[in-house]
Amino acid sequence: MNALFYSIKPNTALLAYGLFLATNAMSIWGGVFPFLPLTFQTPQLLFWFFLAQATLFSCTFFMSAACSYFFPHMPYRRMIIIAASCYFTGWAALILSTYLASHTLILIGIAGVFLGAGSAGYYLLFQRLFVSQEATSGMHNIILGSAYAALIYFMLYAVPTAVTVYLAPLVFMPLFTLALIINARAINEEQPMFVDIPREHPHVYKRTWLVFWRSALCMASLGLCTGIMRARAIDNPQVGSYVNVLSMCALLIAALTFLLLWKMGNVSFNVLAIYRVLFPLILTALALLAFLPIGYTSWLAAGLYAIYSVALLLLMLQAGCASRDYGVNPLFLFGLMGGVVFLLHDVGFIAGSFVNIAFISIDVQPSDTALLAVWILSVIYFVTHHKLRSEIASAFNNPAIELPDSLFERTDKQHTSSKNKLEKHPYESADAFEKTAAEHTQSCNTAQNKALQIKRGNDIAGETPVKAPSSNISNKESAHQHKNALHESHAKRSQHPARSMFDTKEAVSDDMKQDRIELHVDAVRKAFNLSAREAEVVNQIVRGKTAACIAEELFVSLNTINTHTRRIYTKLGIHKKDELVKLVEQAQE
Repeated sequence: MNALFYSIKPNTALLAYGLFLATNAMSIWGGVFPFLPLTFQTPQLLFWFFLAQATLFSCTFFMSAACSYFFPHMPYRRMIIIAASCYFTGWAALILSTYLASHTLILIGIAGVFLGAGSAGYYLLFQRLFVSQEATSGMHNIILGSAYAALIYFMLYAVPTAVTVYLAPLVFMPLFTLALIINARAINEEQPMFVDIPREHPHVYKRTWLVFWRSALCMASLGLCTGIMRARAIDNPQVGSYVNVLSMCALLIAALTFLLLWKMGNVSFNVLAIYRVLFPLILTALALLAFLPIGYTSWLAAGLYAIYSVALLLLMLQAGCASRDYGVNPLFLFGLMGGVVFLLHDVGFIAGSFVNIAFISIDVQPSDTALLAVWILSVIYFVTHHKLRSEIASAFNNPAIELPDSLFERTDKQHTSSKNKLEKHPYESADAFEKTAAEHTQSCNTAQNKALQIKRGNDIAGETPVKAPSSNISNKESAHQHKNALHESHAKRSQHPARSMFDTKEAVSDDMKQDRIELHVDAVRKAFNLSAREAEVVNQIVRGKTAACIAEELFVSLNTINTHTRRIYTKLGIHKKDELVKLVEQAQE
């Protein structure tokens, strides 16, 4: 019971994050303003607001990645002040737009710009805060904070609508901003991911992106679908209420499920595998738009946005784990991955809006936009799970359908039968090959035809013709030399049977030793709750590799390896490398 209470006990960091998510949902999630009057939510105002908000949102993420790469030591408190100023300005412009009818469109655009930049800034700041914490605490705060966000959002419906709009900039925002400032004091700025200068280790950052770009693109495809459905929802603002409620319910269920699974043991997720499971389900849901009533569109938009909300939770968890494991700046990795995800969301929103505007004279059916989403999803699935060059190469190197390359070389039945014999027994049928080659040589009139026939005979035998023989005698000599070479190689092998047996046993023994080390390391990982990257470092240390060698093989900096080593020693309660080796050797498989 105490363990369960501890797992759901709040702290200032996770409550601040939950309050931010709930406040953010009041203006951004779902495609509408759920706490503003419906008469204010015209399609034109919603389009320009969300276009400005979504564009600045993704641009802020990319800008954060660029600034963290070229200016990695920007003060954390200064970033908090910038994000708070943008967020407050956006909310102020949004509230003023409801009173100044003559300037509504301008104020809506300003609100979208500043709310997009401010909300993205807070996302990045909370990510940096949670990554700076110990791995278990940081991930626990993200998951539990998401659950509290749903609860806080549902509580807002108990507050009068006229009051709720003013609570966001005047009460909620100062609270989670103050919590960020207080928790910033506990951040250890000496961690490798904060003191590292990315321009000195560009290969580390390149390697990290090459590892995670596929998972980022998979989550971005969900953002693209939600962007398209958001464009459809603009015409019906009431859809937003379904979207907000269902997305918050999905976030609450997912967070509680993660915590429950985590309580039962170690939990690991593969974003690509999850995407492979969801891909056919999403395609089926989009295809049903052509057969179900128009009301199905609202529920599909809500369902897709619910999945998208869970995907953003996984995005933060994955980016945090990668920043710790690879020692890269959390603002860089989360900024780059988040920028890709939200950029495709913007592309989907713009594409869906363009379809609605371009074909305004035509009654655009929901199935038309669904067809666009299915096409883009299919392309992204192929790009993230297959390599075009290798797929093309494998398509023409598979023996399932085989066209023999000697179709035009069949001059008579005798030639065909000799070819089959040579394919089955290329070395035992040398005499037959010589006879066939001699007969073809005699039938040729010119030296050019003679060389061509001999070359084809070598191709049929499965050999590579380096030099065309000049006569039958040279053919016989080359065949006998090849036979002698084979006999000599067999004789050499038979002279030292014990030696070859010893080499084989030694190789098998080395493989068994390597497998035994991996089993022992895996036992240590399970017993002491090590992460996958920490277990990998232990594996390399036990094999006798230096820290510099490990850093080079894992494409990380030396400071990152030293930090992993200190954490490993702390978790295992040891102080020396010899103690680590002894502990691994004594581990039960």
